[in-house]
Amino acid sequence: MRNLLLKDLILTTRNWLFLLLCTALLIIFVFANSTQTTFFYAMEIFVISYALFSSAISYDDKNNSDILFNSLPIKRSRIVMARYLSLFMFVLIGTFLSLLIGGVSQAVHPGLFQPLMMSAQQSMLMGAISFWLTSILYLPLYFKWGYQKSRVFNVAIFFSVFFIPVIIGSLERVIPQSILKKAIDFFRGQPAWMLETEGLLLVLLLGCLSCFLSCVIYNKREF
Repeated sequence: MRNLLLKDLILTTRNWLFLLLCTALLIIFVFANSTQTTFFYAMEIFVISYALFSSAISYDDKNNSDILFNSLPIKRSRIVMARYLSLFMFVLIGTFLSLLIGGVSQAVHPGLFQPLMMSAQQSMLMGAISFWLTSILYLPLYFKWGYQKSRVFNVAIFFSVFFIPVIIGSLERVIPQSILKKAIDFFRGQPAWMLETEGLLLVLLLGCLSCFLSCVIYNKREF
């Protein structure tokens, strides 16, 4: 399993420079004159992590890695679990690259970013949770049909993250105001650390269910 993670790390290293360049351009055109620079961490961690994840599975598809791995004495469940563990690795890389470019930008343009206080830490956590959630929703489809047949779902799930505010707004017209207000008041009454813990536990639970489902699907798949 360690070698499978190392393989993903080596394959995606070549994309780091490109992602750093994209991040720099994002700062120039989006955040240079914005007061909402804390949101930078959430968006960059999500985008970079998802780009690394997508490139890793596309490289596997291009090199027919599934056929190669299944010809070796490796349990299919280990292949699946390695893919899920790689999600944590991609978040660490995304966080590192985001902090790197943020630090350089702060040195070049003092005051561009807020200090890494609680608001920025929450933003980073939000980016990580968004990436984990979208990835664990997609992976069972990936192990069912492979990259080529499932990539349309990959793109759809990726862009659905940016429509969450629209979805929440539409819920206001469907759910009775009294119920919606009680739900909002309930979450507003909780401290930030509790909301973060609940979010992480929810993603962890969904991740375990997704991993179990992917193992069942992949064990039955024929190559």
